[in-house]
Amino acid sequence: MNPDDIDGMYAERVRERLAANETPIDSDTFAAANGFDVHAYLAERKARIPGLDTATLLDVVDPFWTADHTANRLNITPDELDRQRATGGLLGVTPSDSDRVFYPVFQFEKRTGKVQVKPALRVFMATLRDHDPWTIAVLINTPAPELDGLTPLGWAEANRDTATLIAYAAVVLPNK
Repeated sequence: MNPDDIDGMYAERVRERLAANETPIDSDTFAAANGFDVHAYLAERKARIPGLDTATLLDVVDPFWTADHTANRLNITPDELDRQRATGGLLGVTPSDSDRVFYPVFQFEKRTGKVQVKPALRVFMATLRDHDPWTIAVLINTPAPELDGLTPLGWAEANRDTATLIAYAAVVLPNK
């Protein structure tokens, strides 16, 4: 099954559940229940980089903030935003049809009234800083048996052991 098929099936199921006033099923659960191998999908996408068609990844990583909005929400300067992205503590992706950097919203949380990068994700992303940002973005949203079936994002949101998340990062995408 290809990603376009699973996306279409998922969108139809969400529409059905919403029409019936039911809570939509999350995409990870839907993909697993329909035999979509997310790890094979990720491997196939990695193999195509740098010719990666980022438009097909937008559904996985969306929504985004612009650089200006991100710097504003984090209360940092544009230079500090660039520095944090360069060191891997902040994930920014560049679409193939643009030279602008966008920041996936999934990496942020509001704590004590301030927006910040989720601490466990910050460490996870810094561990992978030498890899393509699109690959990291997809990996963060891909369920892993090594993480009890959770995505790295889900693992971080559940406040699970950061050391396990770091070990997973080192295994799945070893440093170059």
